Amino acid sequence: MFFFGNPEDSARMYWDGTKGVTGPALPEIPLDEQTEQELRVSITYQRMAIKRAWHDGASEEIVNILLEEYDNTFAHLAAVSESFRDDVEKGRHRVIGGYTRENLDKYRRLAGLEVIFLKQETKDLGDGATAYVTISHSAN
Repeated sequence: MFFFGNPEDSARMYWDGTKGVTGPALPEIPLDEQTEQELRVSITYQRMAIKRAWHDGASEEIVNILLEEYDNTFAHLAAVSESFRDDVEKGRHRVIGGYTRENLDKYRRLAGLEVIFLKQETKDLGDGATAYVTISHSAN
């Protein structure tokens, strides 16, 4: 795809194109005035816009603008929806960008949840045997 103009305009083009698909309409109101259902629709459309930008080979700057909007909506939705926070906590929410430790921690923080750190250590047991120990602790 050919990109022109500034990155904000390109990001807006992805957002507007995604909102134009068949589905629930979104009001043009700030996130803090949207209902839980409107926030759920918004975050779904934002996920679609990000995936489309990745598919089209959009610049990192364009994708980062879309991700920033997604993250902001994510935080607003987590603030108003206990069921959404529960989905994030139990790993039922599909993390945008993959299930890397960094992404999991980022979205747990945005949801106001405890971040769990895992560290794996190896221990030589002799005779060529190795034990793997996973240590976890939490921090916020």
